[in-house]
Amino acid sequence: ESFFSMEEYEEALKYVKQAKKYDRFNLRLNTLEGRIRIGLNDIEGARSQFQDVLKKEPNNLETRFGLAELDIASGKTRSAAVKYMETLVAVPQNRRALLFLALLHEAEGNISASSTYIELALKYHGSDAQVNLEAGRIALSRGELSRAEKYLLTAIALDSDLIEARRNLAYVFLKSDRASKAVSVLEALINLNREDVLSWFMLGLAFERLGETLKAINSLSQALRVRPDDEISRIAMENIALAKLPLDDNIRKNFSDYHLKQGSLLEDKNLLDKALYEYRRSLRLDPESKKARLAYAEIFRTRGFITKFSKELEVLKSLGYTDNIIQDSLEATRGERYEQVSVEWEIDQYTVEKYKLKLGVYNLIPANREMHPTAGEISSHYFIDML
Repeated sequence: ESFFSMEEYEEALKYVKQAKKYDRFNLRLNTLEGRIRIGLNDIEGARSQFQDVLKKEPNNLETRFGLAELDIASGKTRSAAVKYMETLVAVPQNRRALLFLALLHEAEGNISASSTYIELALKYHGSDAQVNLEAGRIALSRGELSRAEKYLLTAIALDSDLIEARRNLAYVFLKSDRASKAVSVLEALINLNREDVLSWFMLGLAFERLGETLKAINSLSQALRVRPDDEISRIAMENIALAKLPLDDNIRKNFSDYHLKQGSLLEDKNLLDKALYEYRRSLRLDPESKKARLAYAEIFRTRGFITKFSKELEVLKSLGYTDNIIQDSLEATRGERYEQVSVEWEIDQYTVEKYKLKLGVYNLIPANREMHPTAGEISSHYFIDML
């Protein structure tokens, strides 16, 4: 059970199998094995364990919950809801069923039904930390910050080790412009666990709100240290650098180099569209990077867009780069461009005024199901930047 709670499913399975050797008639072990197999994505193996239990105990609640979890893992949320509803018929005050139905209806946008179930959960289990945590999460998702704070503080008072309650409380402080309080909560969480990616991420956001740019970037870089593939943390960190740091700052240059390397790796695999986006991001962070602009320009030449290629070289020339590579490349393209109408008519097609299309980018907060708080907003800024 300890390994299962830590999501170390392989180890959990090994030990539950050993336990069954010594107590093979213990149906609780079958239910536990079924839940472990859900974690391992062994859907049929899990189903087999649960069905074995129900043959002997048709009304076993834990096993019925296991089957509901199996439905959720298989994407059958309505089927899971039916199972939880059946549980409530037999046990109207069941905490797990009430919480699941509250969260399911909240996710589907059925606020009235969600409120009914969470209020019932609070009525019957008001002294349960997990119930108050979920009530706080639901209130937070609706923007009801004072209610969320009340429930989360209650959850923490009932169980001070409930990390999710403390992290959600920090988010309440962030959303209510109390970034200093958020910093205090998050630093305490990080002192407990230096590998807590989400707390590092939120700490970066809190420092940004306080105008502490370098501390914000450092906190987000710590999130990336723990989880190098955390693209939301990377985008948030780069967005701060773009907004707050001067063009010639070394931090921006380092961020630019990362995307330059990523672009090169993608180009080696002939993934030119993806490489182009990486080079664009690199140039966005460091517009004066010779290597990034040459790499960016080279993709246009590879695709036959000679005028665009030349235009990028002219940008480098205007930045003061006048070495032989640039001069020779410009000379080599003049002949290739000669037949183009824009050259013959002496019109710079990239400076001609064009019709501008206004595109609104919106973040529908109620529809978000984000692991990272404010991920929708961060991604929106990135999307706008890359248009």
